[in-house]
Amino acid sequence: MIDEKEKLLNARLKEVKKLKNLAEVMRGSVFTRYIKCGNKNCHCSKDKGHKIYYFGITHGVGKTEQIVLPTELLKGTERQVKTYNKVLEALNEISRINIKLLRLKKEEIKKKKGEK
Repeated sequence: MIDEKEKLLNARLKEVKKLKNLAEVMRGSVFTRYIKCGNKNCHCSKDKGHKIYYFGITHGVGKTEQIVLPTELLKGTERQVKTYNKVLEALNEISRINIKLLRLKKEEIKKKKGEK
């Protein structure tokens, strides 16, 4: 029977394997806005407006940057942001597992000291 420690080590290894695409990560968000160009003869004056894609990132101390994305860059940027979120989830899970392993190791030490 697999004990708790071995289960945790296997779970951790599974999460580590998710960290394969680290070159393809980018923190931020992709979002859409609609703008009106101001030309009264343009279709945007009668409907939502021109669809514009943005990549947004918040830097330290609350400074936000927005980059207008050409349509050609949209899918790649969305993929990189999605990969970043998956990597972050995997790192959080690895940390959670390592905390459980730490508690198990601590219990092992306590038991060994109690046996003496």
